[in-house]
Amino acid sequence: MPRTADLLPLAVAVPLLGAVALVVVGRRLPRPAIDALVTAWAVLEASCLTWLWLRTGDGRSVSWLGGWSPVHGESVGIVLVGDRIGVGLALLTAVLVLAVVVYSWRYFDEPPVAHAGTFPALLLLFEAGMVGFALTGDLFDAFVFFELMGAVAYALTGYRIEDPRPVQGALVFGVVNSLGAYCSLLGIGLVYARTGELGFAQIGVQLARHRADVLLSVAFVLIVTGLLVKAAVVPLHFWLPDAHSVAPTPVCMLFSGVMVELGVYG
Repeated sequence: MPRTADLLPLAVAVPLLGAVALVVVGRRLPRPAIDALVTAWAVLEASCLTWLWLRTGDGRSVSWLGGWSPVHGESVGIVLVGDRIGVGLALLTAVLVLAVVVYSWRYFDEPPVAHAGTFPALLLLFEAGMVGFALTGDLFDAFVFFELMGAVAYALTGYRIEDPRPVQGALVFGVVNSLGAYCSLLGIGLVYARTGELGFAQIGVQLARHRADVLLSVAFVLIVTGLLVKAAVVPLHFWLPDAHSVAPTPVCMLFSGVMVELGVYG
């Protein structure tokens, strides 16, 4: 039986591999086969996270990818951390993605012939970004997962490119969220300059040795600004009406059901 920590990388890898499979074989399979395949991947991801949530309990599991564990308290590796809240949010994401996948069976009369697997592949990439953000224990990787989520969200918003309105909504969505992302990245750079660390635990240890100053305050404001943009908190919510008015209904379920909440969680 695998250790609980071994399931953490699998929770991110499953939707990524599913997206690759759909892109590769999507043009060769009929619509029912594509629906069955993406549903199977969504069920597999939900099952993996359910098992992880049941085994996490009130404790915490940590997985250093590639075996790059800290040396003398200093780290350079990618770390995933599973606790009750993080795994619970990841599980909520998986359940909602499964619901969106099933709903999409009827939502689209017929996907584009040349890109039949594109929409479900984007959904799985979106899921990978959201699950990775919920489970990461590293500040920079949290930014990477959030921006993966954002880039896919722009594509899903403007999915119906034959209509100019979704393209315009996706453009507004992308510009506003990219500005927030630049703020977060600048703040992360300031934190790294002060602490020399990116892991949450290691940053906490380093910051405990410093008194709060202007640099740390600016870094905090910049990082939180990017998260509040994703969370659509007033007055940083301008992208939300444009995106919701043009995005496919299944995608709106994920925007309001998970992505906004993950911004608050961040």
